[in-house]
Amino acid sequence: MKKARYRSDLQRPVTVRFSADAYAELSSEAEDLGVTIAEVLRRAWSAYQAKTRFEFQISELETRFIRKIFEINVAVCGLDESERREALDQARELIARAKV
Repeated sequence: MKKARYRSDLQRPVTVRFSADAYAELSSEAEDLGVTIAEVLRRAWSAYQAKTRFEFQISELETRFIRKIFEINVAVCGLDESERREALDQARELIARAKV
């Protein structure tokens, strides 16, 4: 039987190198919070993940919003299907240029 290398399969150790100044700031932050440096790093990682998820959700919401506005404009302008497709192509082109 293979011996477990870590106490838990749910956790893994990570080694990170910081400059002396960054380490001092990290250590000071941990002390101020009354937690370990590892806990400060765990919290930072969790905050980063939450921010990333939030940004993705905002992007998805923005996409849905743009689609709804486009369809409202198509209806208000009374575009037929071919005009709608042409307007959609133009909108996609403008959006692609704006992202660059």
